[in-house]
Amino acid sequence: MFDNLISLDDARRLAEKLRQGYARRLLGAFSRTDARTAAAWRHTGHPPKHWGSIPAVRRRWNRLVTGDADLEPADYVAQTYLAGRAPLAGLAVGCGTGANERRWAATGAFARIDAYDLSAPRIAAARRAAAEAGLGAVLHFEAADVRSLALPRHGYDVLLAENALHHFTPLEPVLDRLAAALRPGGLVVVRDFVGPARFQWTDRQLEAVAGLLRVLPAAYRQRWRSGTVKTRHFRPGRLAMRLSDPSEAAESDRIRPLLRARFRPVEERPFGGTVLHLLFDDIAHHFLDDTAETRRWLDLCFAAEDALLASGELPSDFVFAVYRKPAGG
Repeated sequence: MFDNLISLDDARRLAEKLRQGYARRLLGAFSRTDARTAAAWRHTGHPPKHWGSIPAVRRRWNRLVTGDADLEPADYVAQTYLAGRAPLAGLAVGCGTGANERRWAATGAFARIDAYDLSAPRIAAARRAAAEAGLGAVLHFEAADVRSLALPRHGYDVLLAENALHHFTPLEPVLDRLAAALRPGGLVVVRDFVGPARFQWTDRQLEAVAGLLRVLPAAYRQRWRSGTVKTRHFRPGRLAMRLSDPSEAAESDRIRPLLRARFRPVEERPFGGTVLHLLFDDIAHHFLDDTAETRRWLDLCFAAEDALLASGELPSDFVFAVYRKPAGG
């Protein structure tokens, strides 16, 4: 209703949050935009309820991105583009708890990676994890807003933006600021959601997800925490999206064209998610094991998304890409 300002599923989610004791967060929904974004990302743990928690999904990502289910994107980029170069200076934005940055540091390609995130609790967790991994000399984490941060001009060889750009708005000035901090000829590595802004899923996406949910056994469809059985995935209301986290997918559909306007594409590798991202939301914890039955259902879901993407019925909502800054930039 009203261009999906409010969806029917918003009421269900609100009731569930209230049952879980989220009243204080609800009262904070009308605070200023930056405060709401920071509050949305105070958590440092990740319950296994999203598609990225599923080991088979992560192996699928690797295969679609690097061609090898056992080869991580960071290692692929280090081997393909960074081998033989002097220790590099990297800039990472929206780093969260630093899991991606630890993988990049472990490649040995970087002398230093400066990593920034708006959430102070997440930065504190990132620093602890880096120290425990013996990577504190390479990784330097700071809680800061990249939109106003003073970055050195031409100070970095590589820009790392994993699952980050879809949280930046306004996006154009952020990309201009990041481009200025990158040396001419420098690389930009992006892995991100580039689907519909504010998660306004298409009807065809939702139909595909509903079809698979009708096939999956009920035991695989019980939601995390609540235990209710998932039968549909809903398009979230725009108002709820803005109140809960104003940064979420704010300009996700503009990421690729804005990057191409500033950098030269070296490679762009879509890795799906148009169906699987929605399908496994809140039920991913049922697919963590490697039993024959779980593997059979996962293979069915993977094949369904592959068919829809190959036919052109649906585009890929996620992409891994490498870009290069023009030499004269």
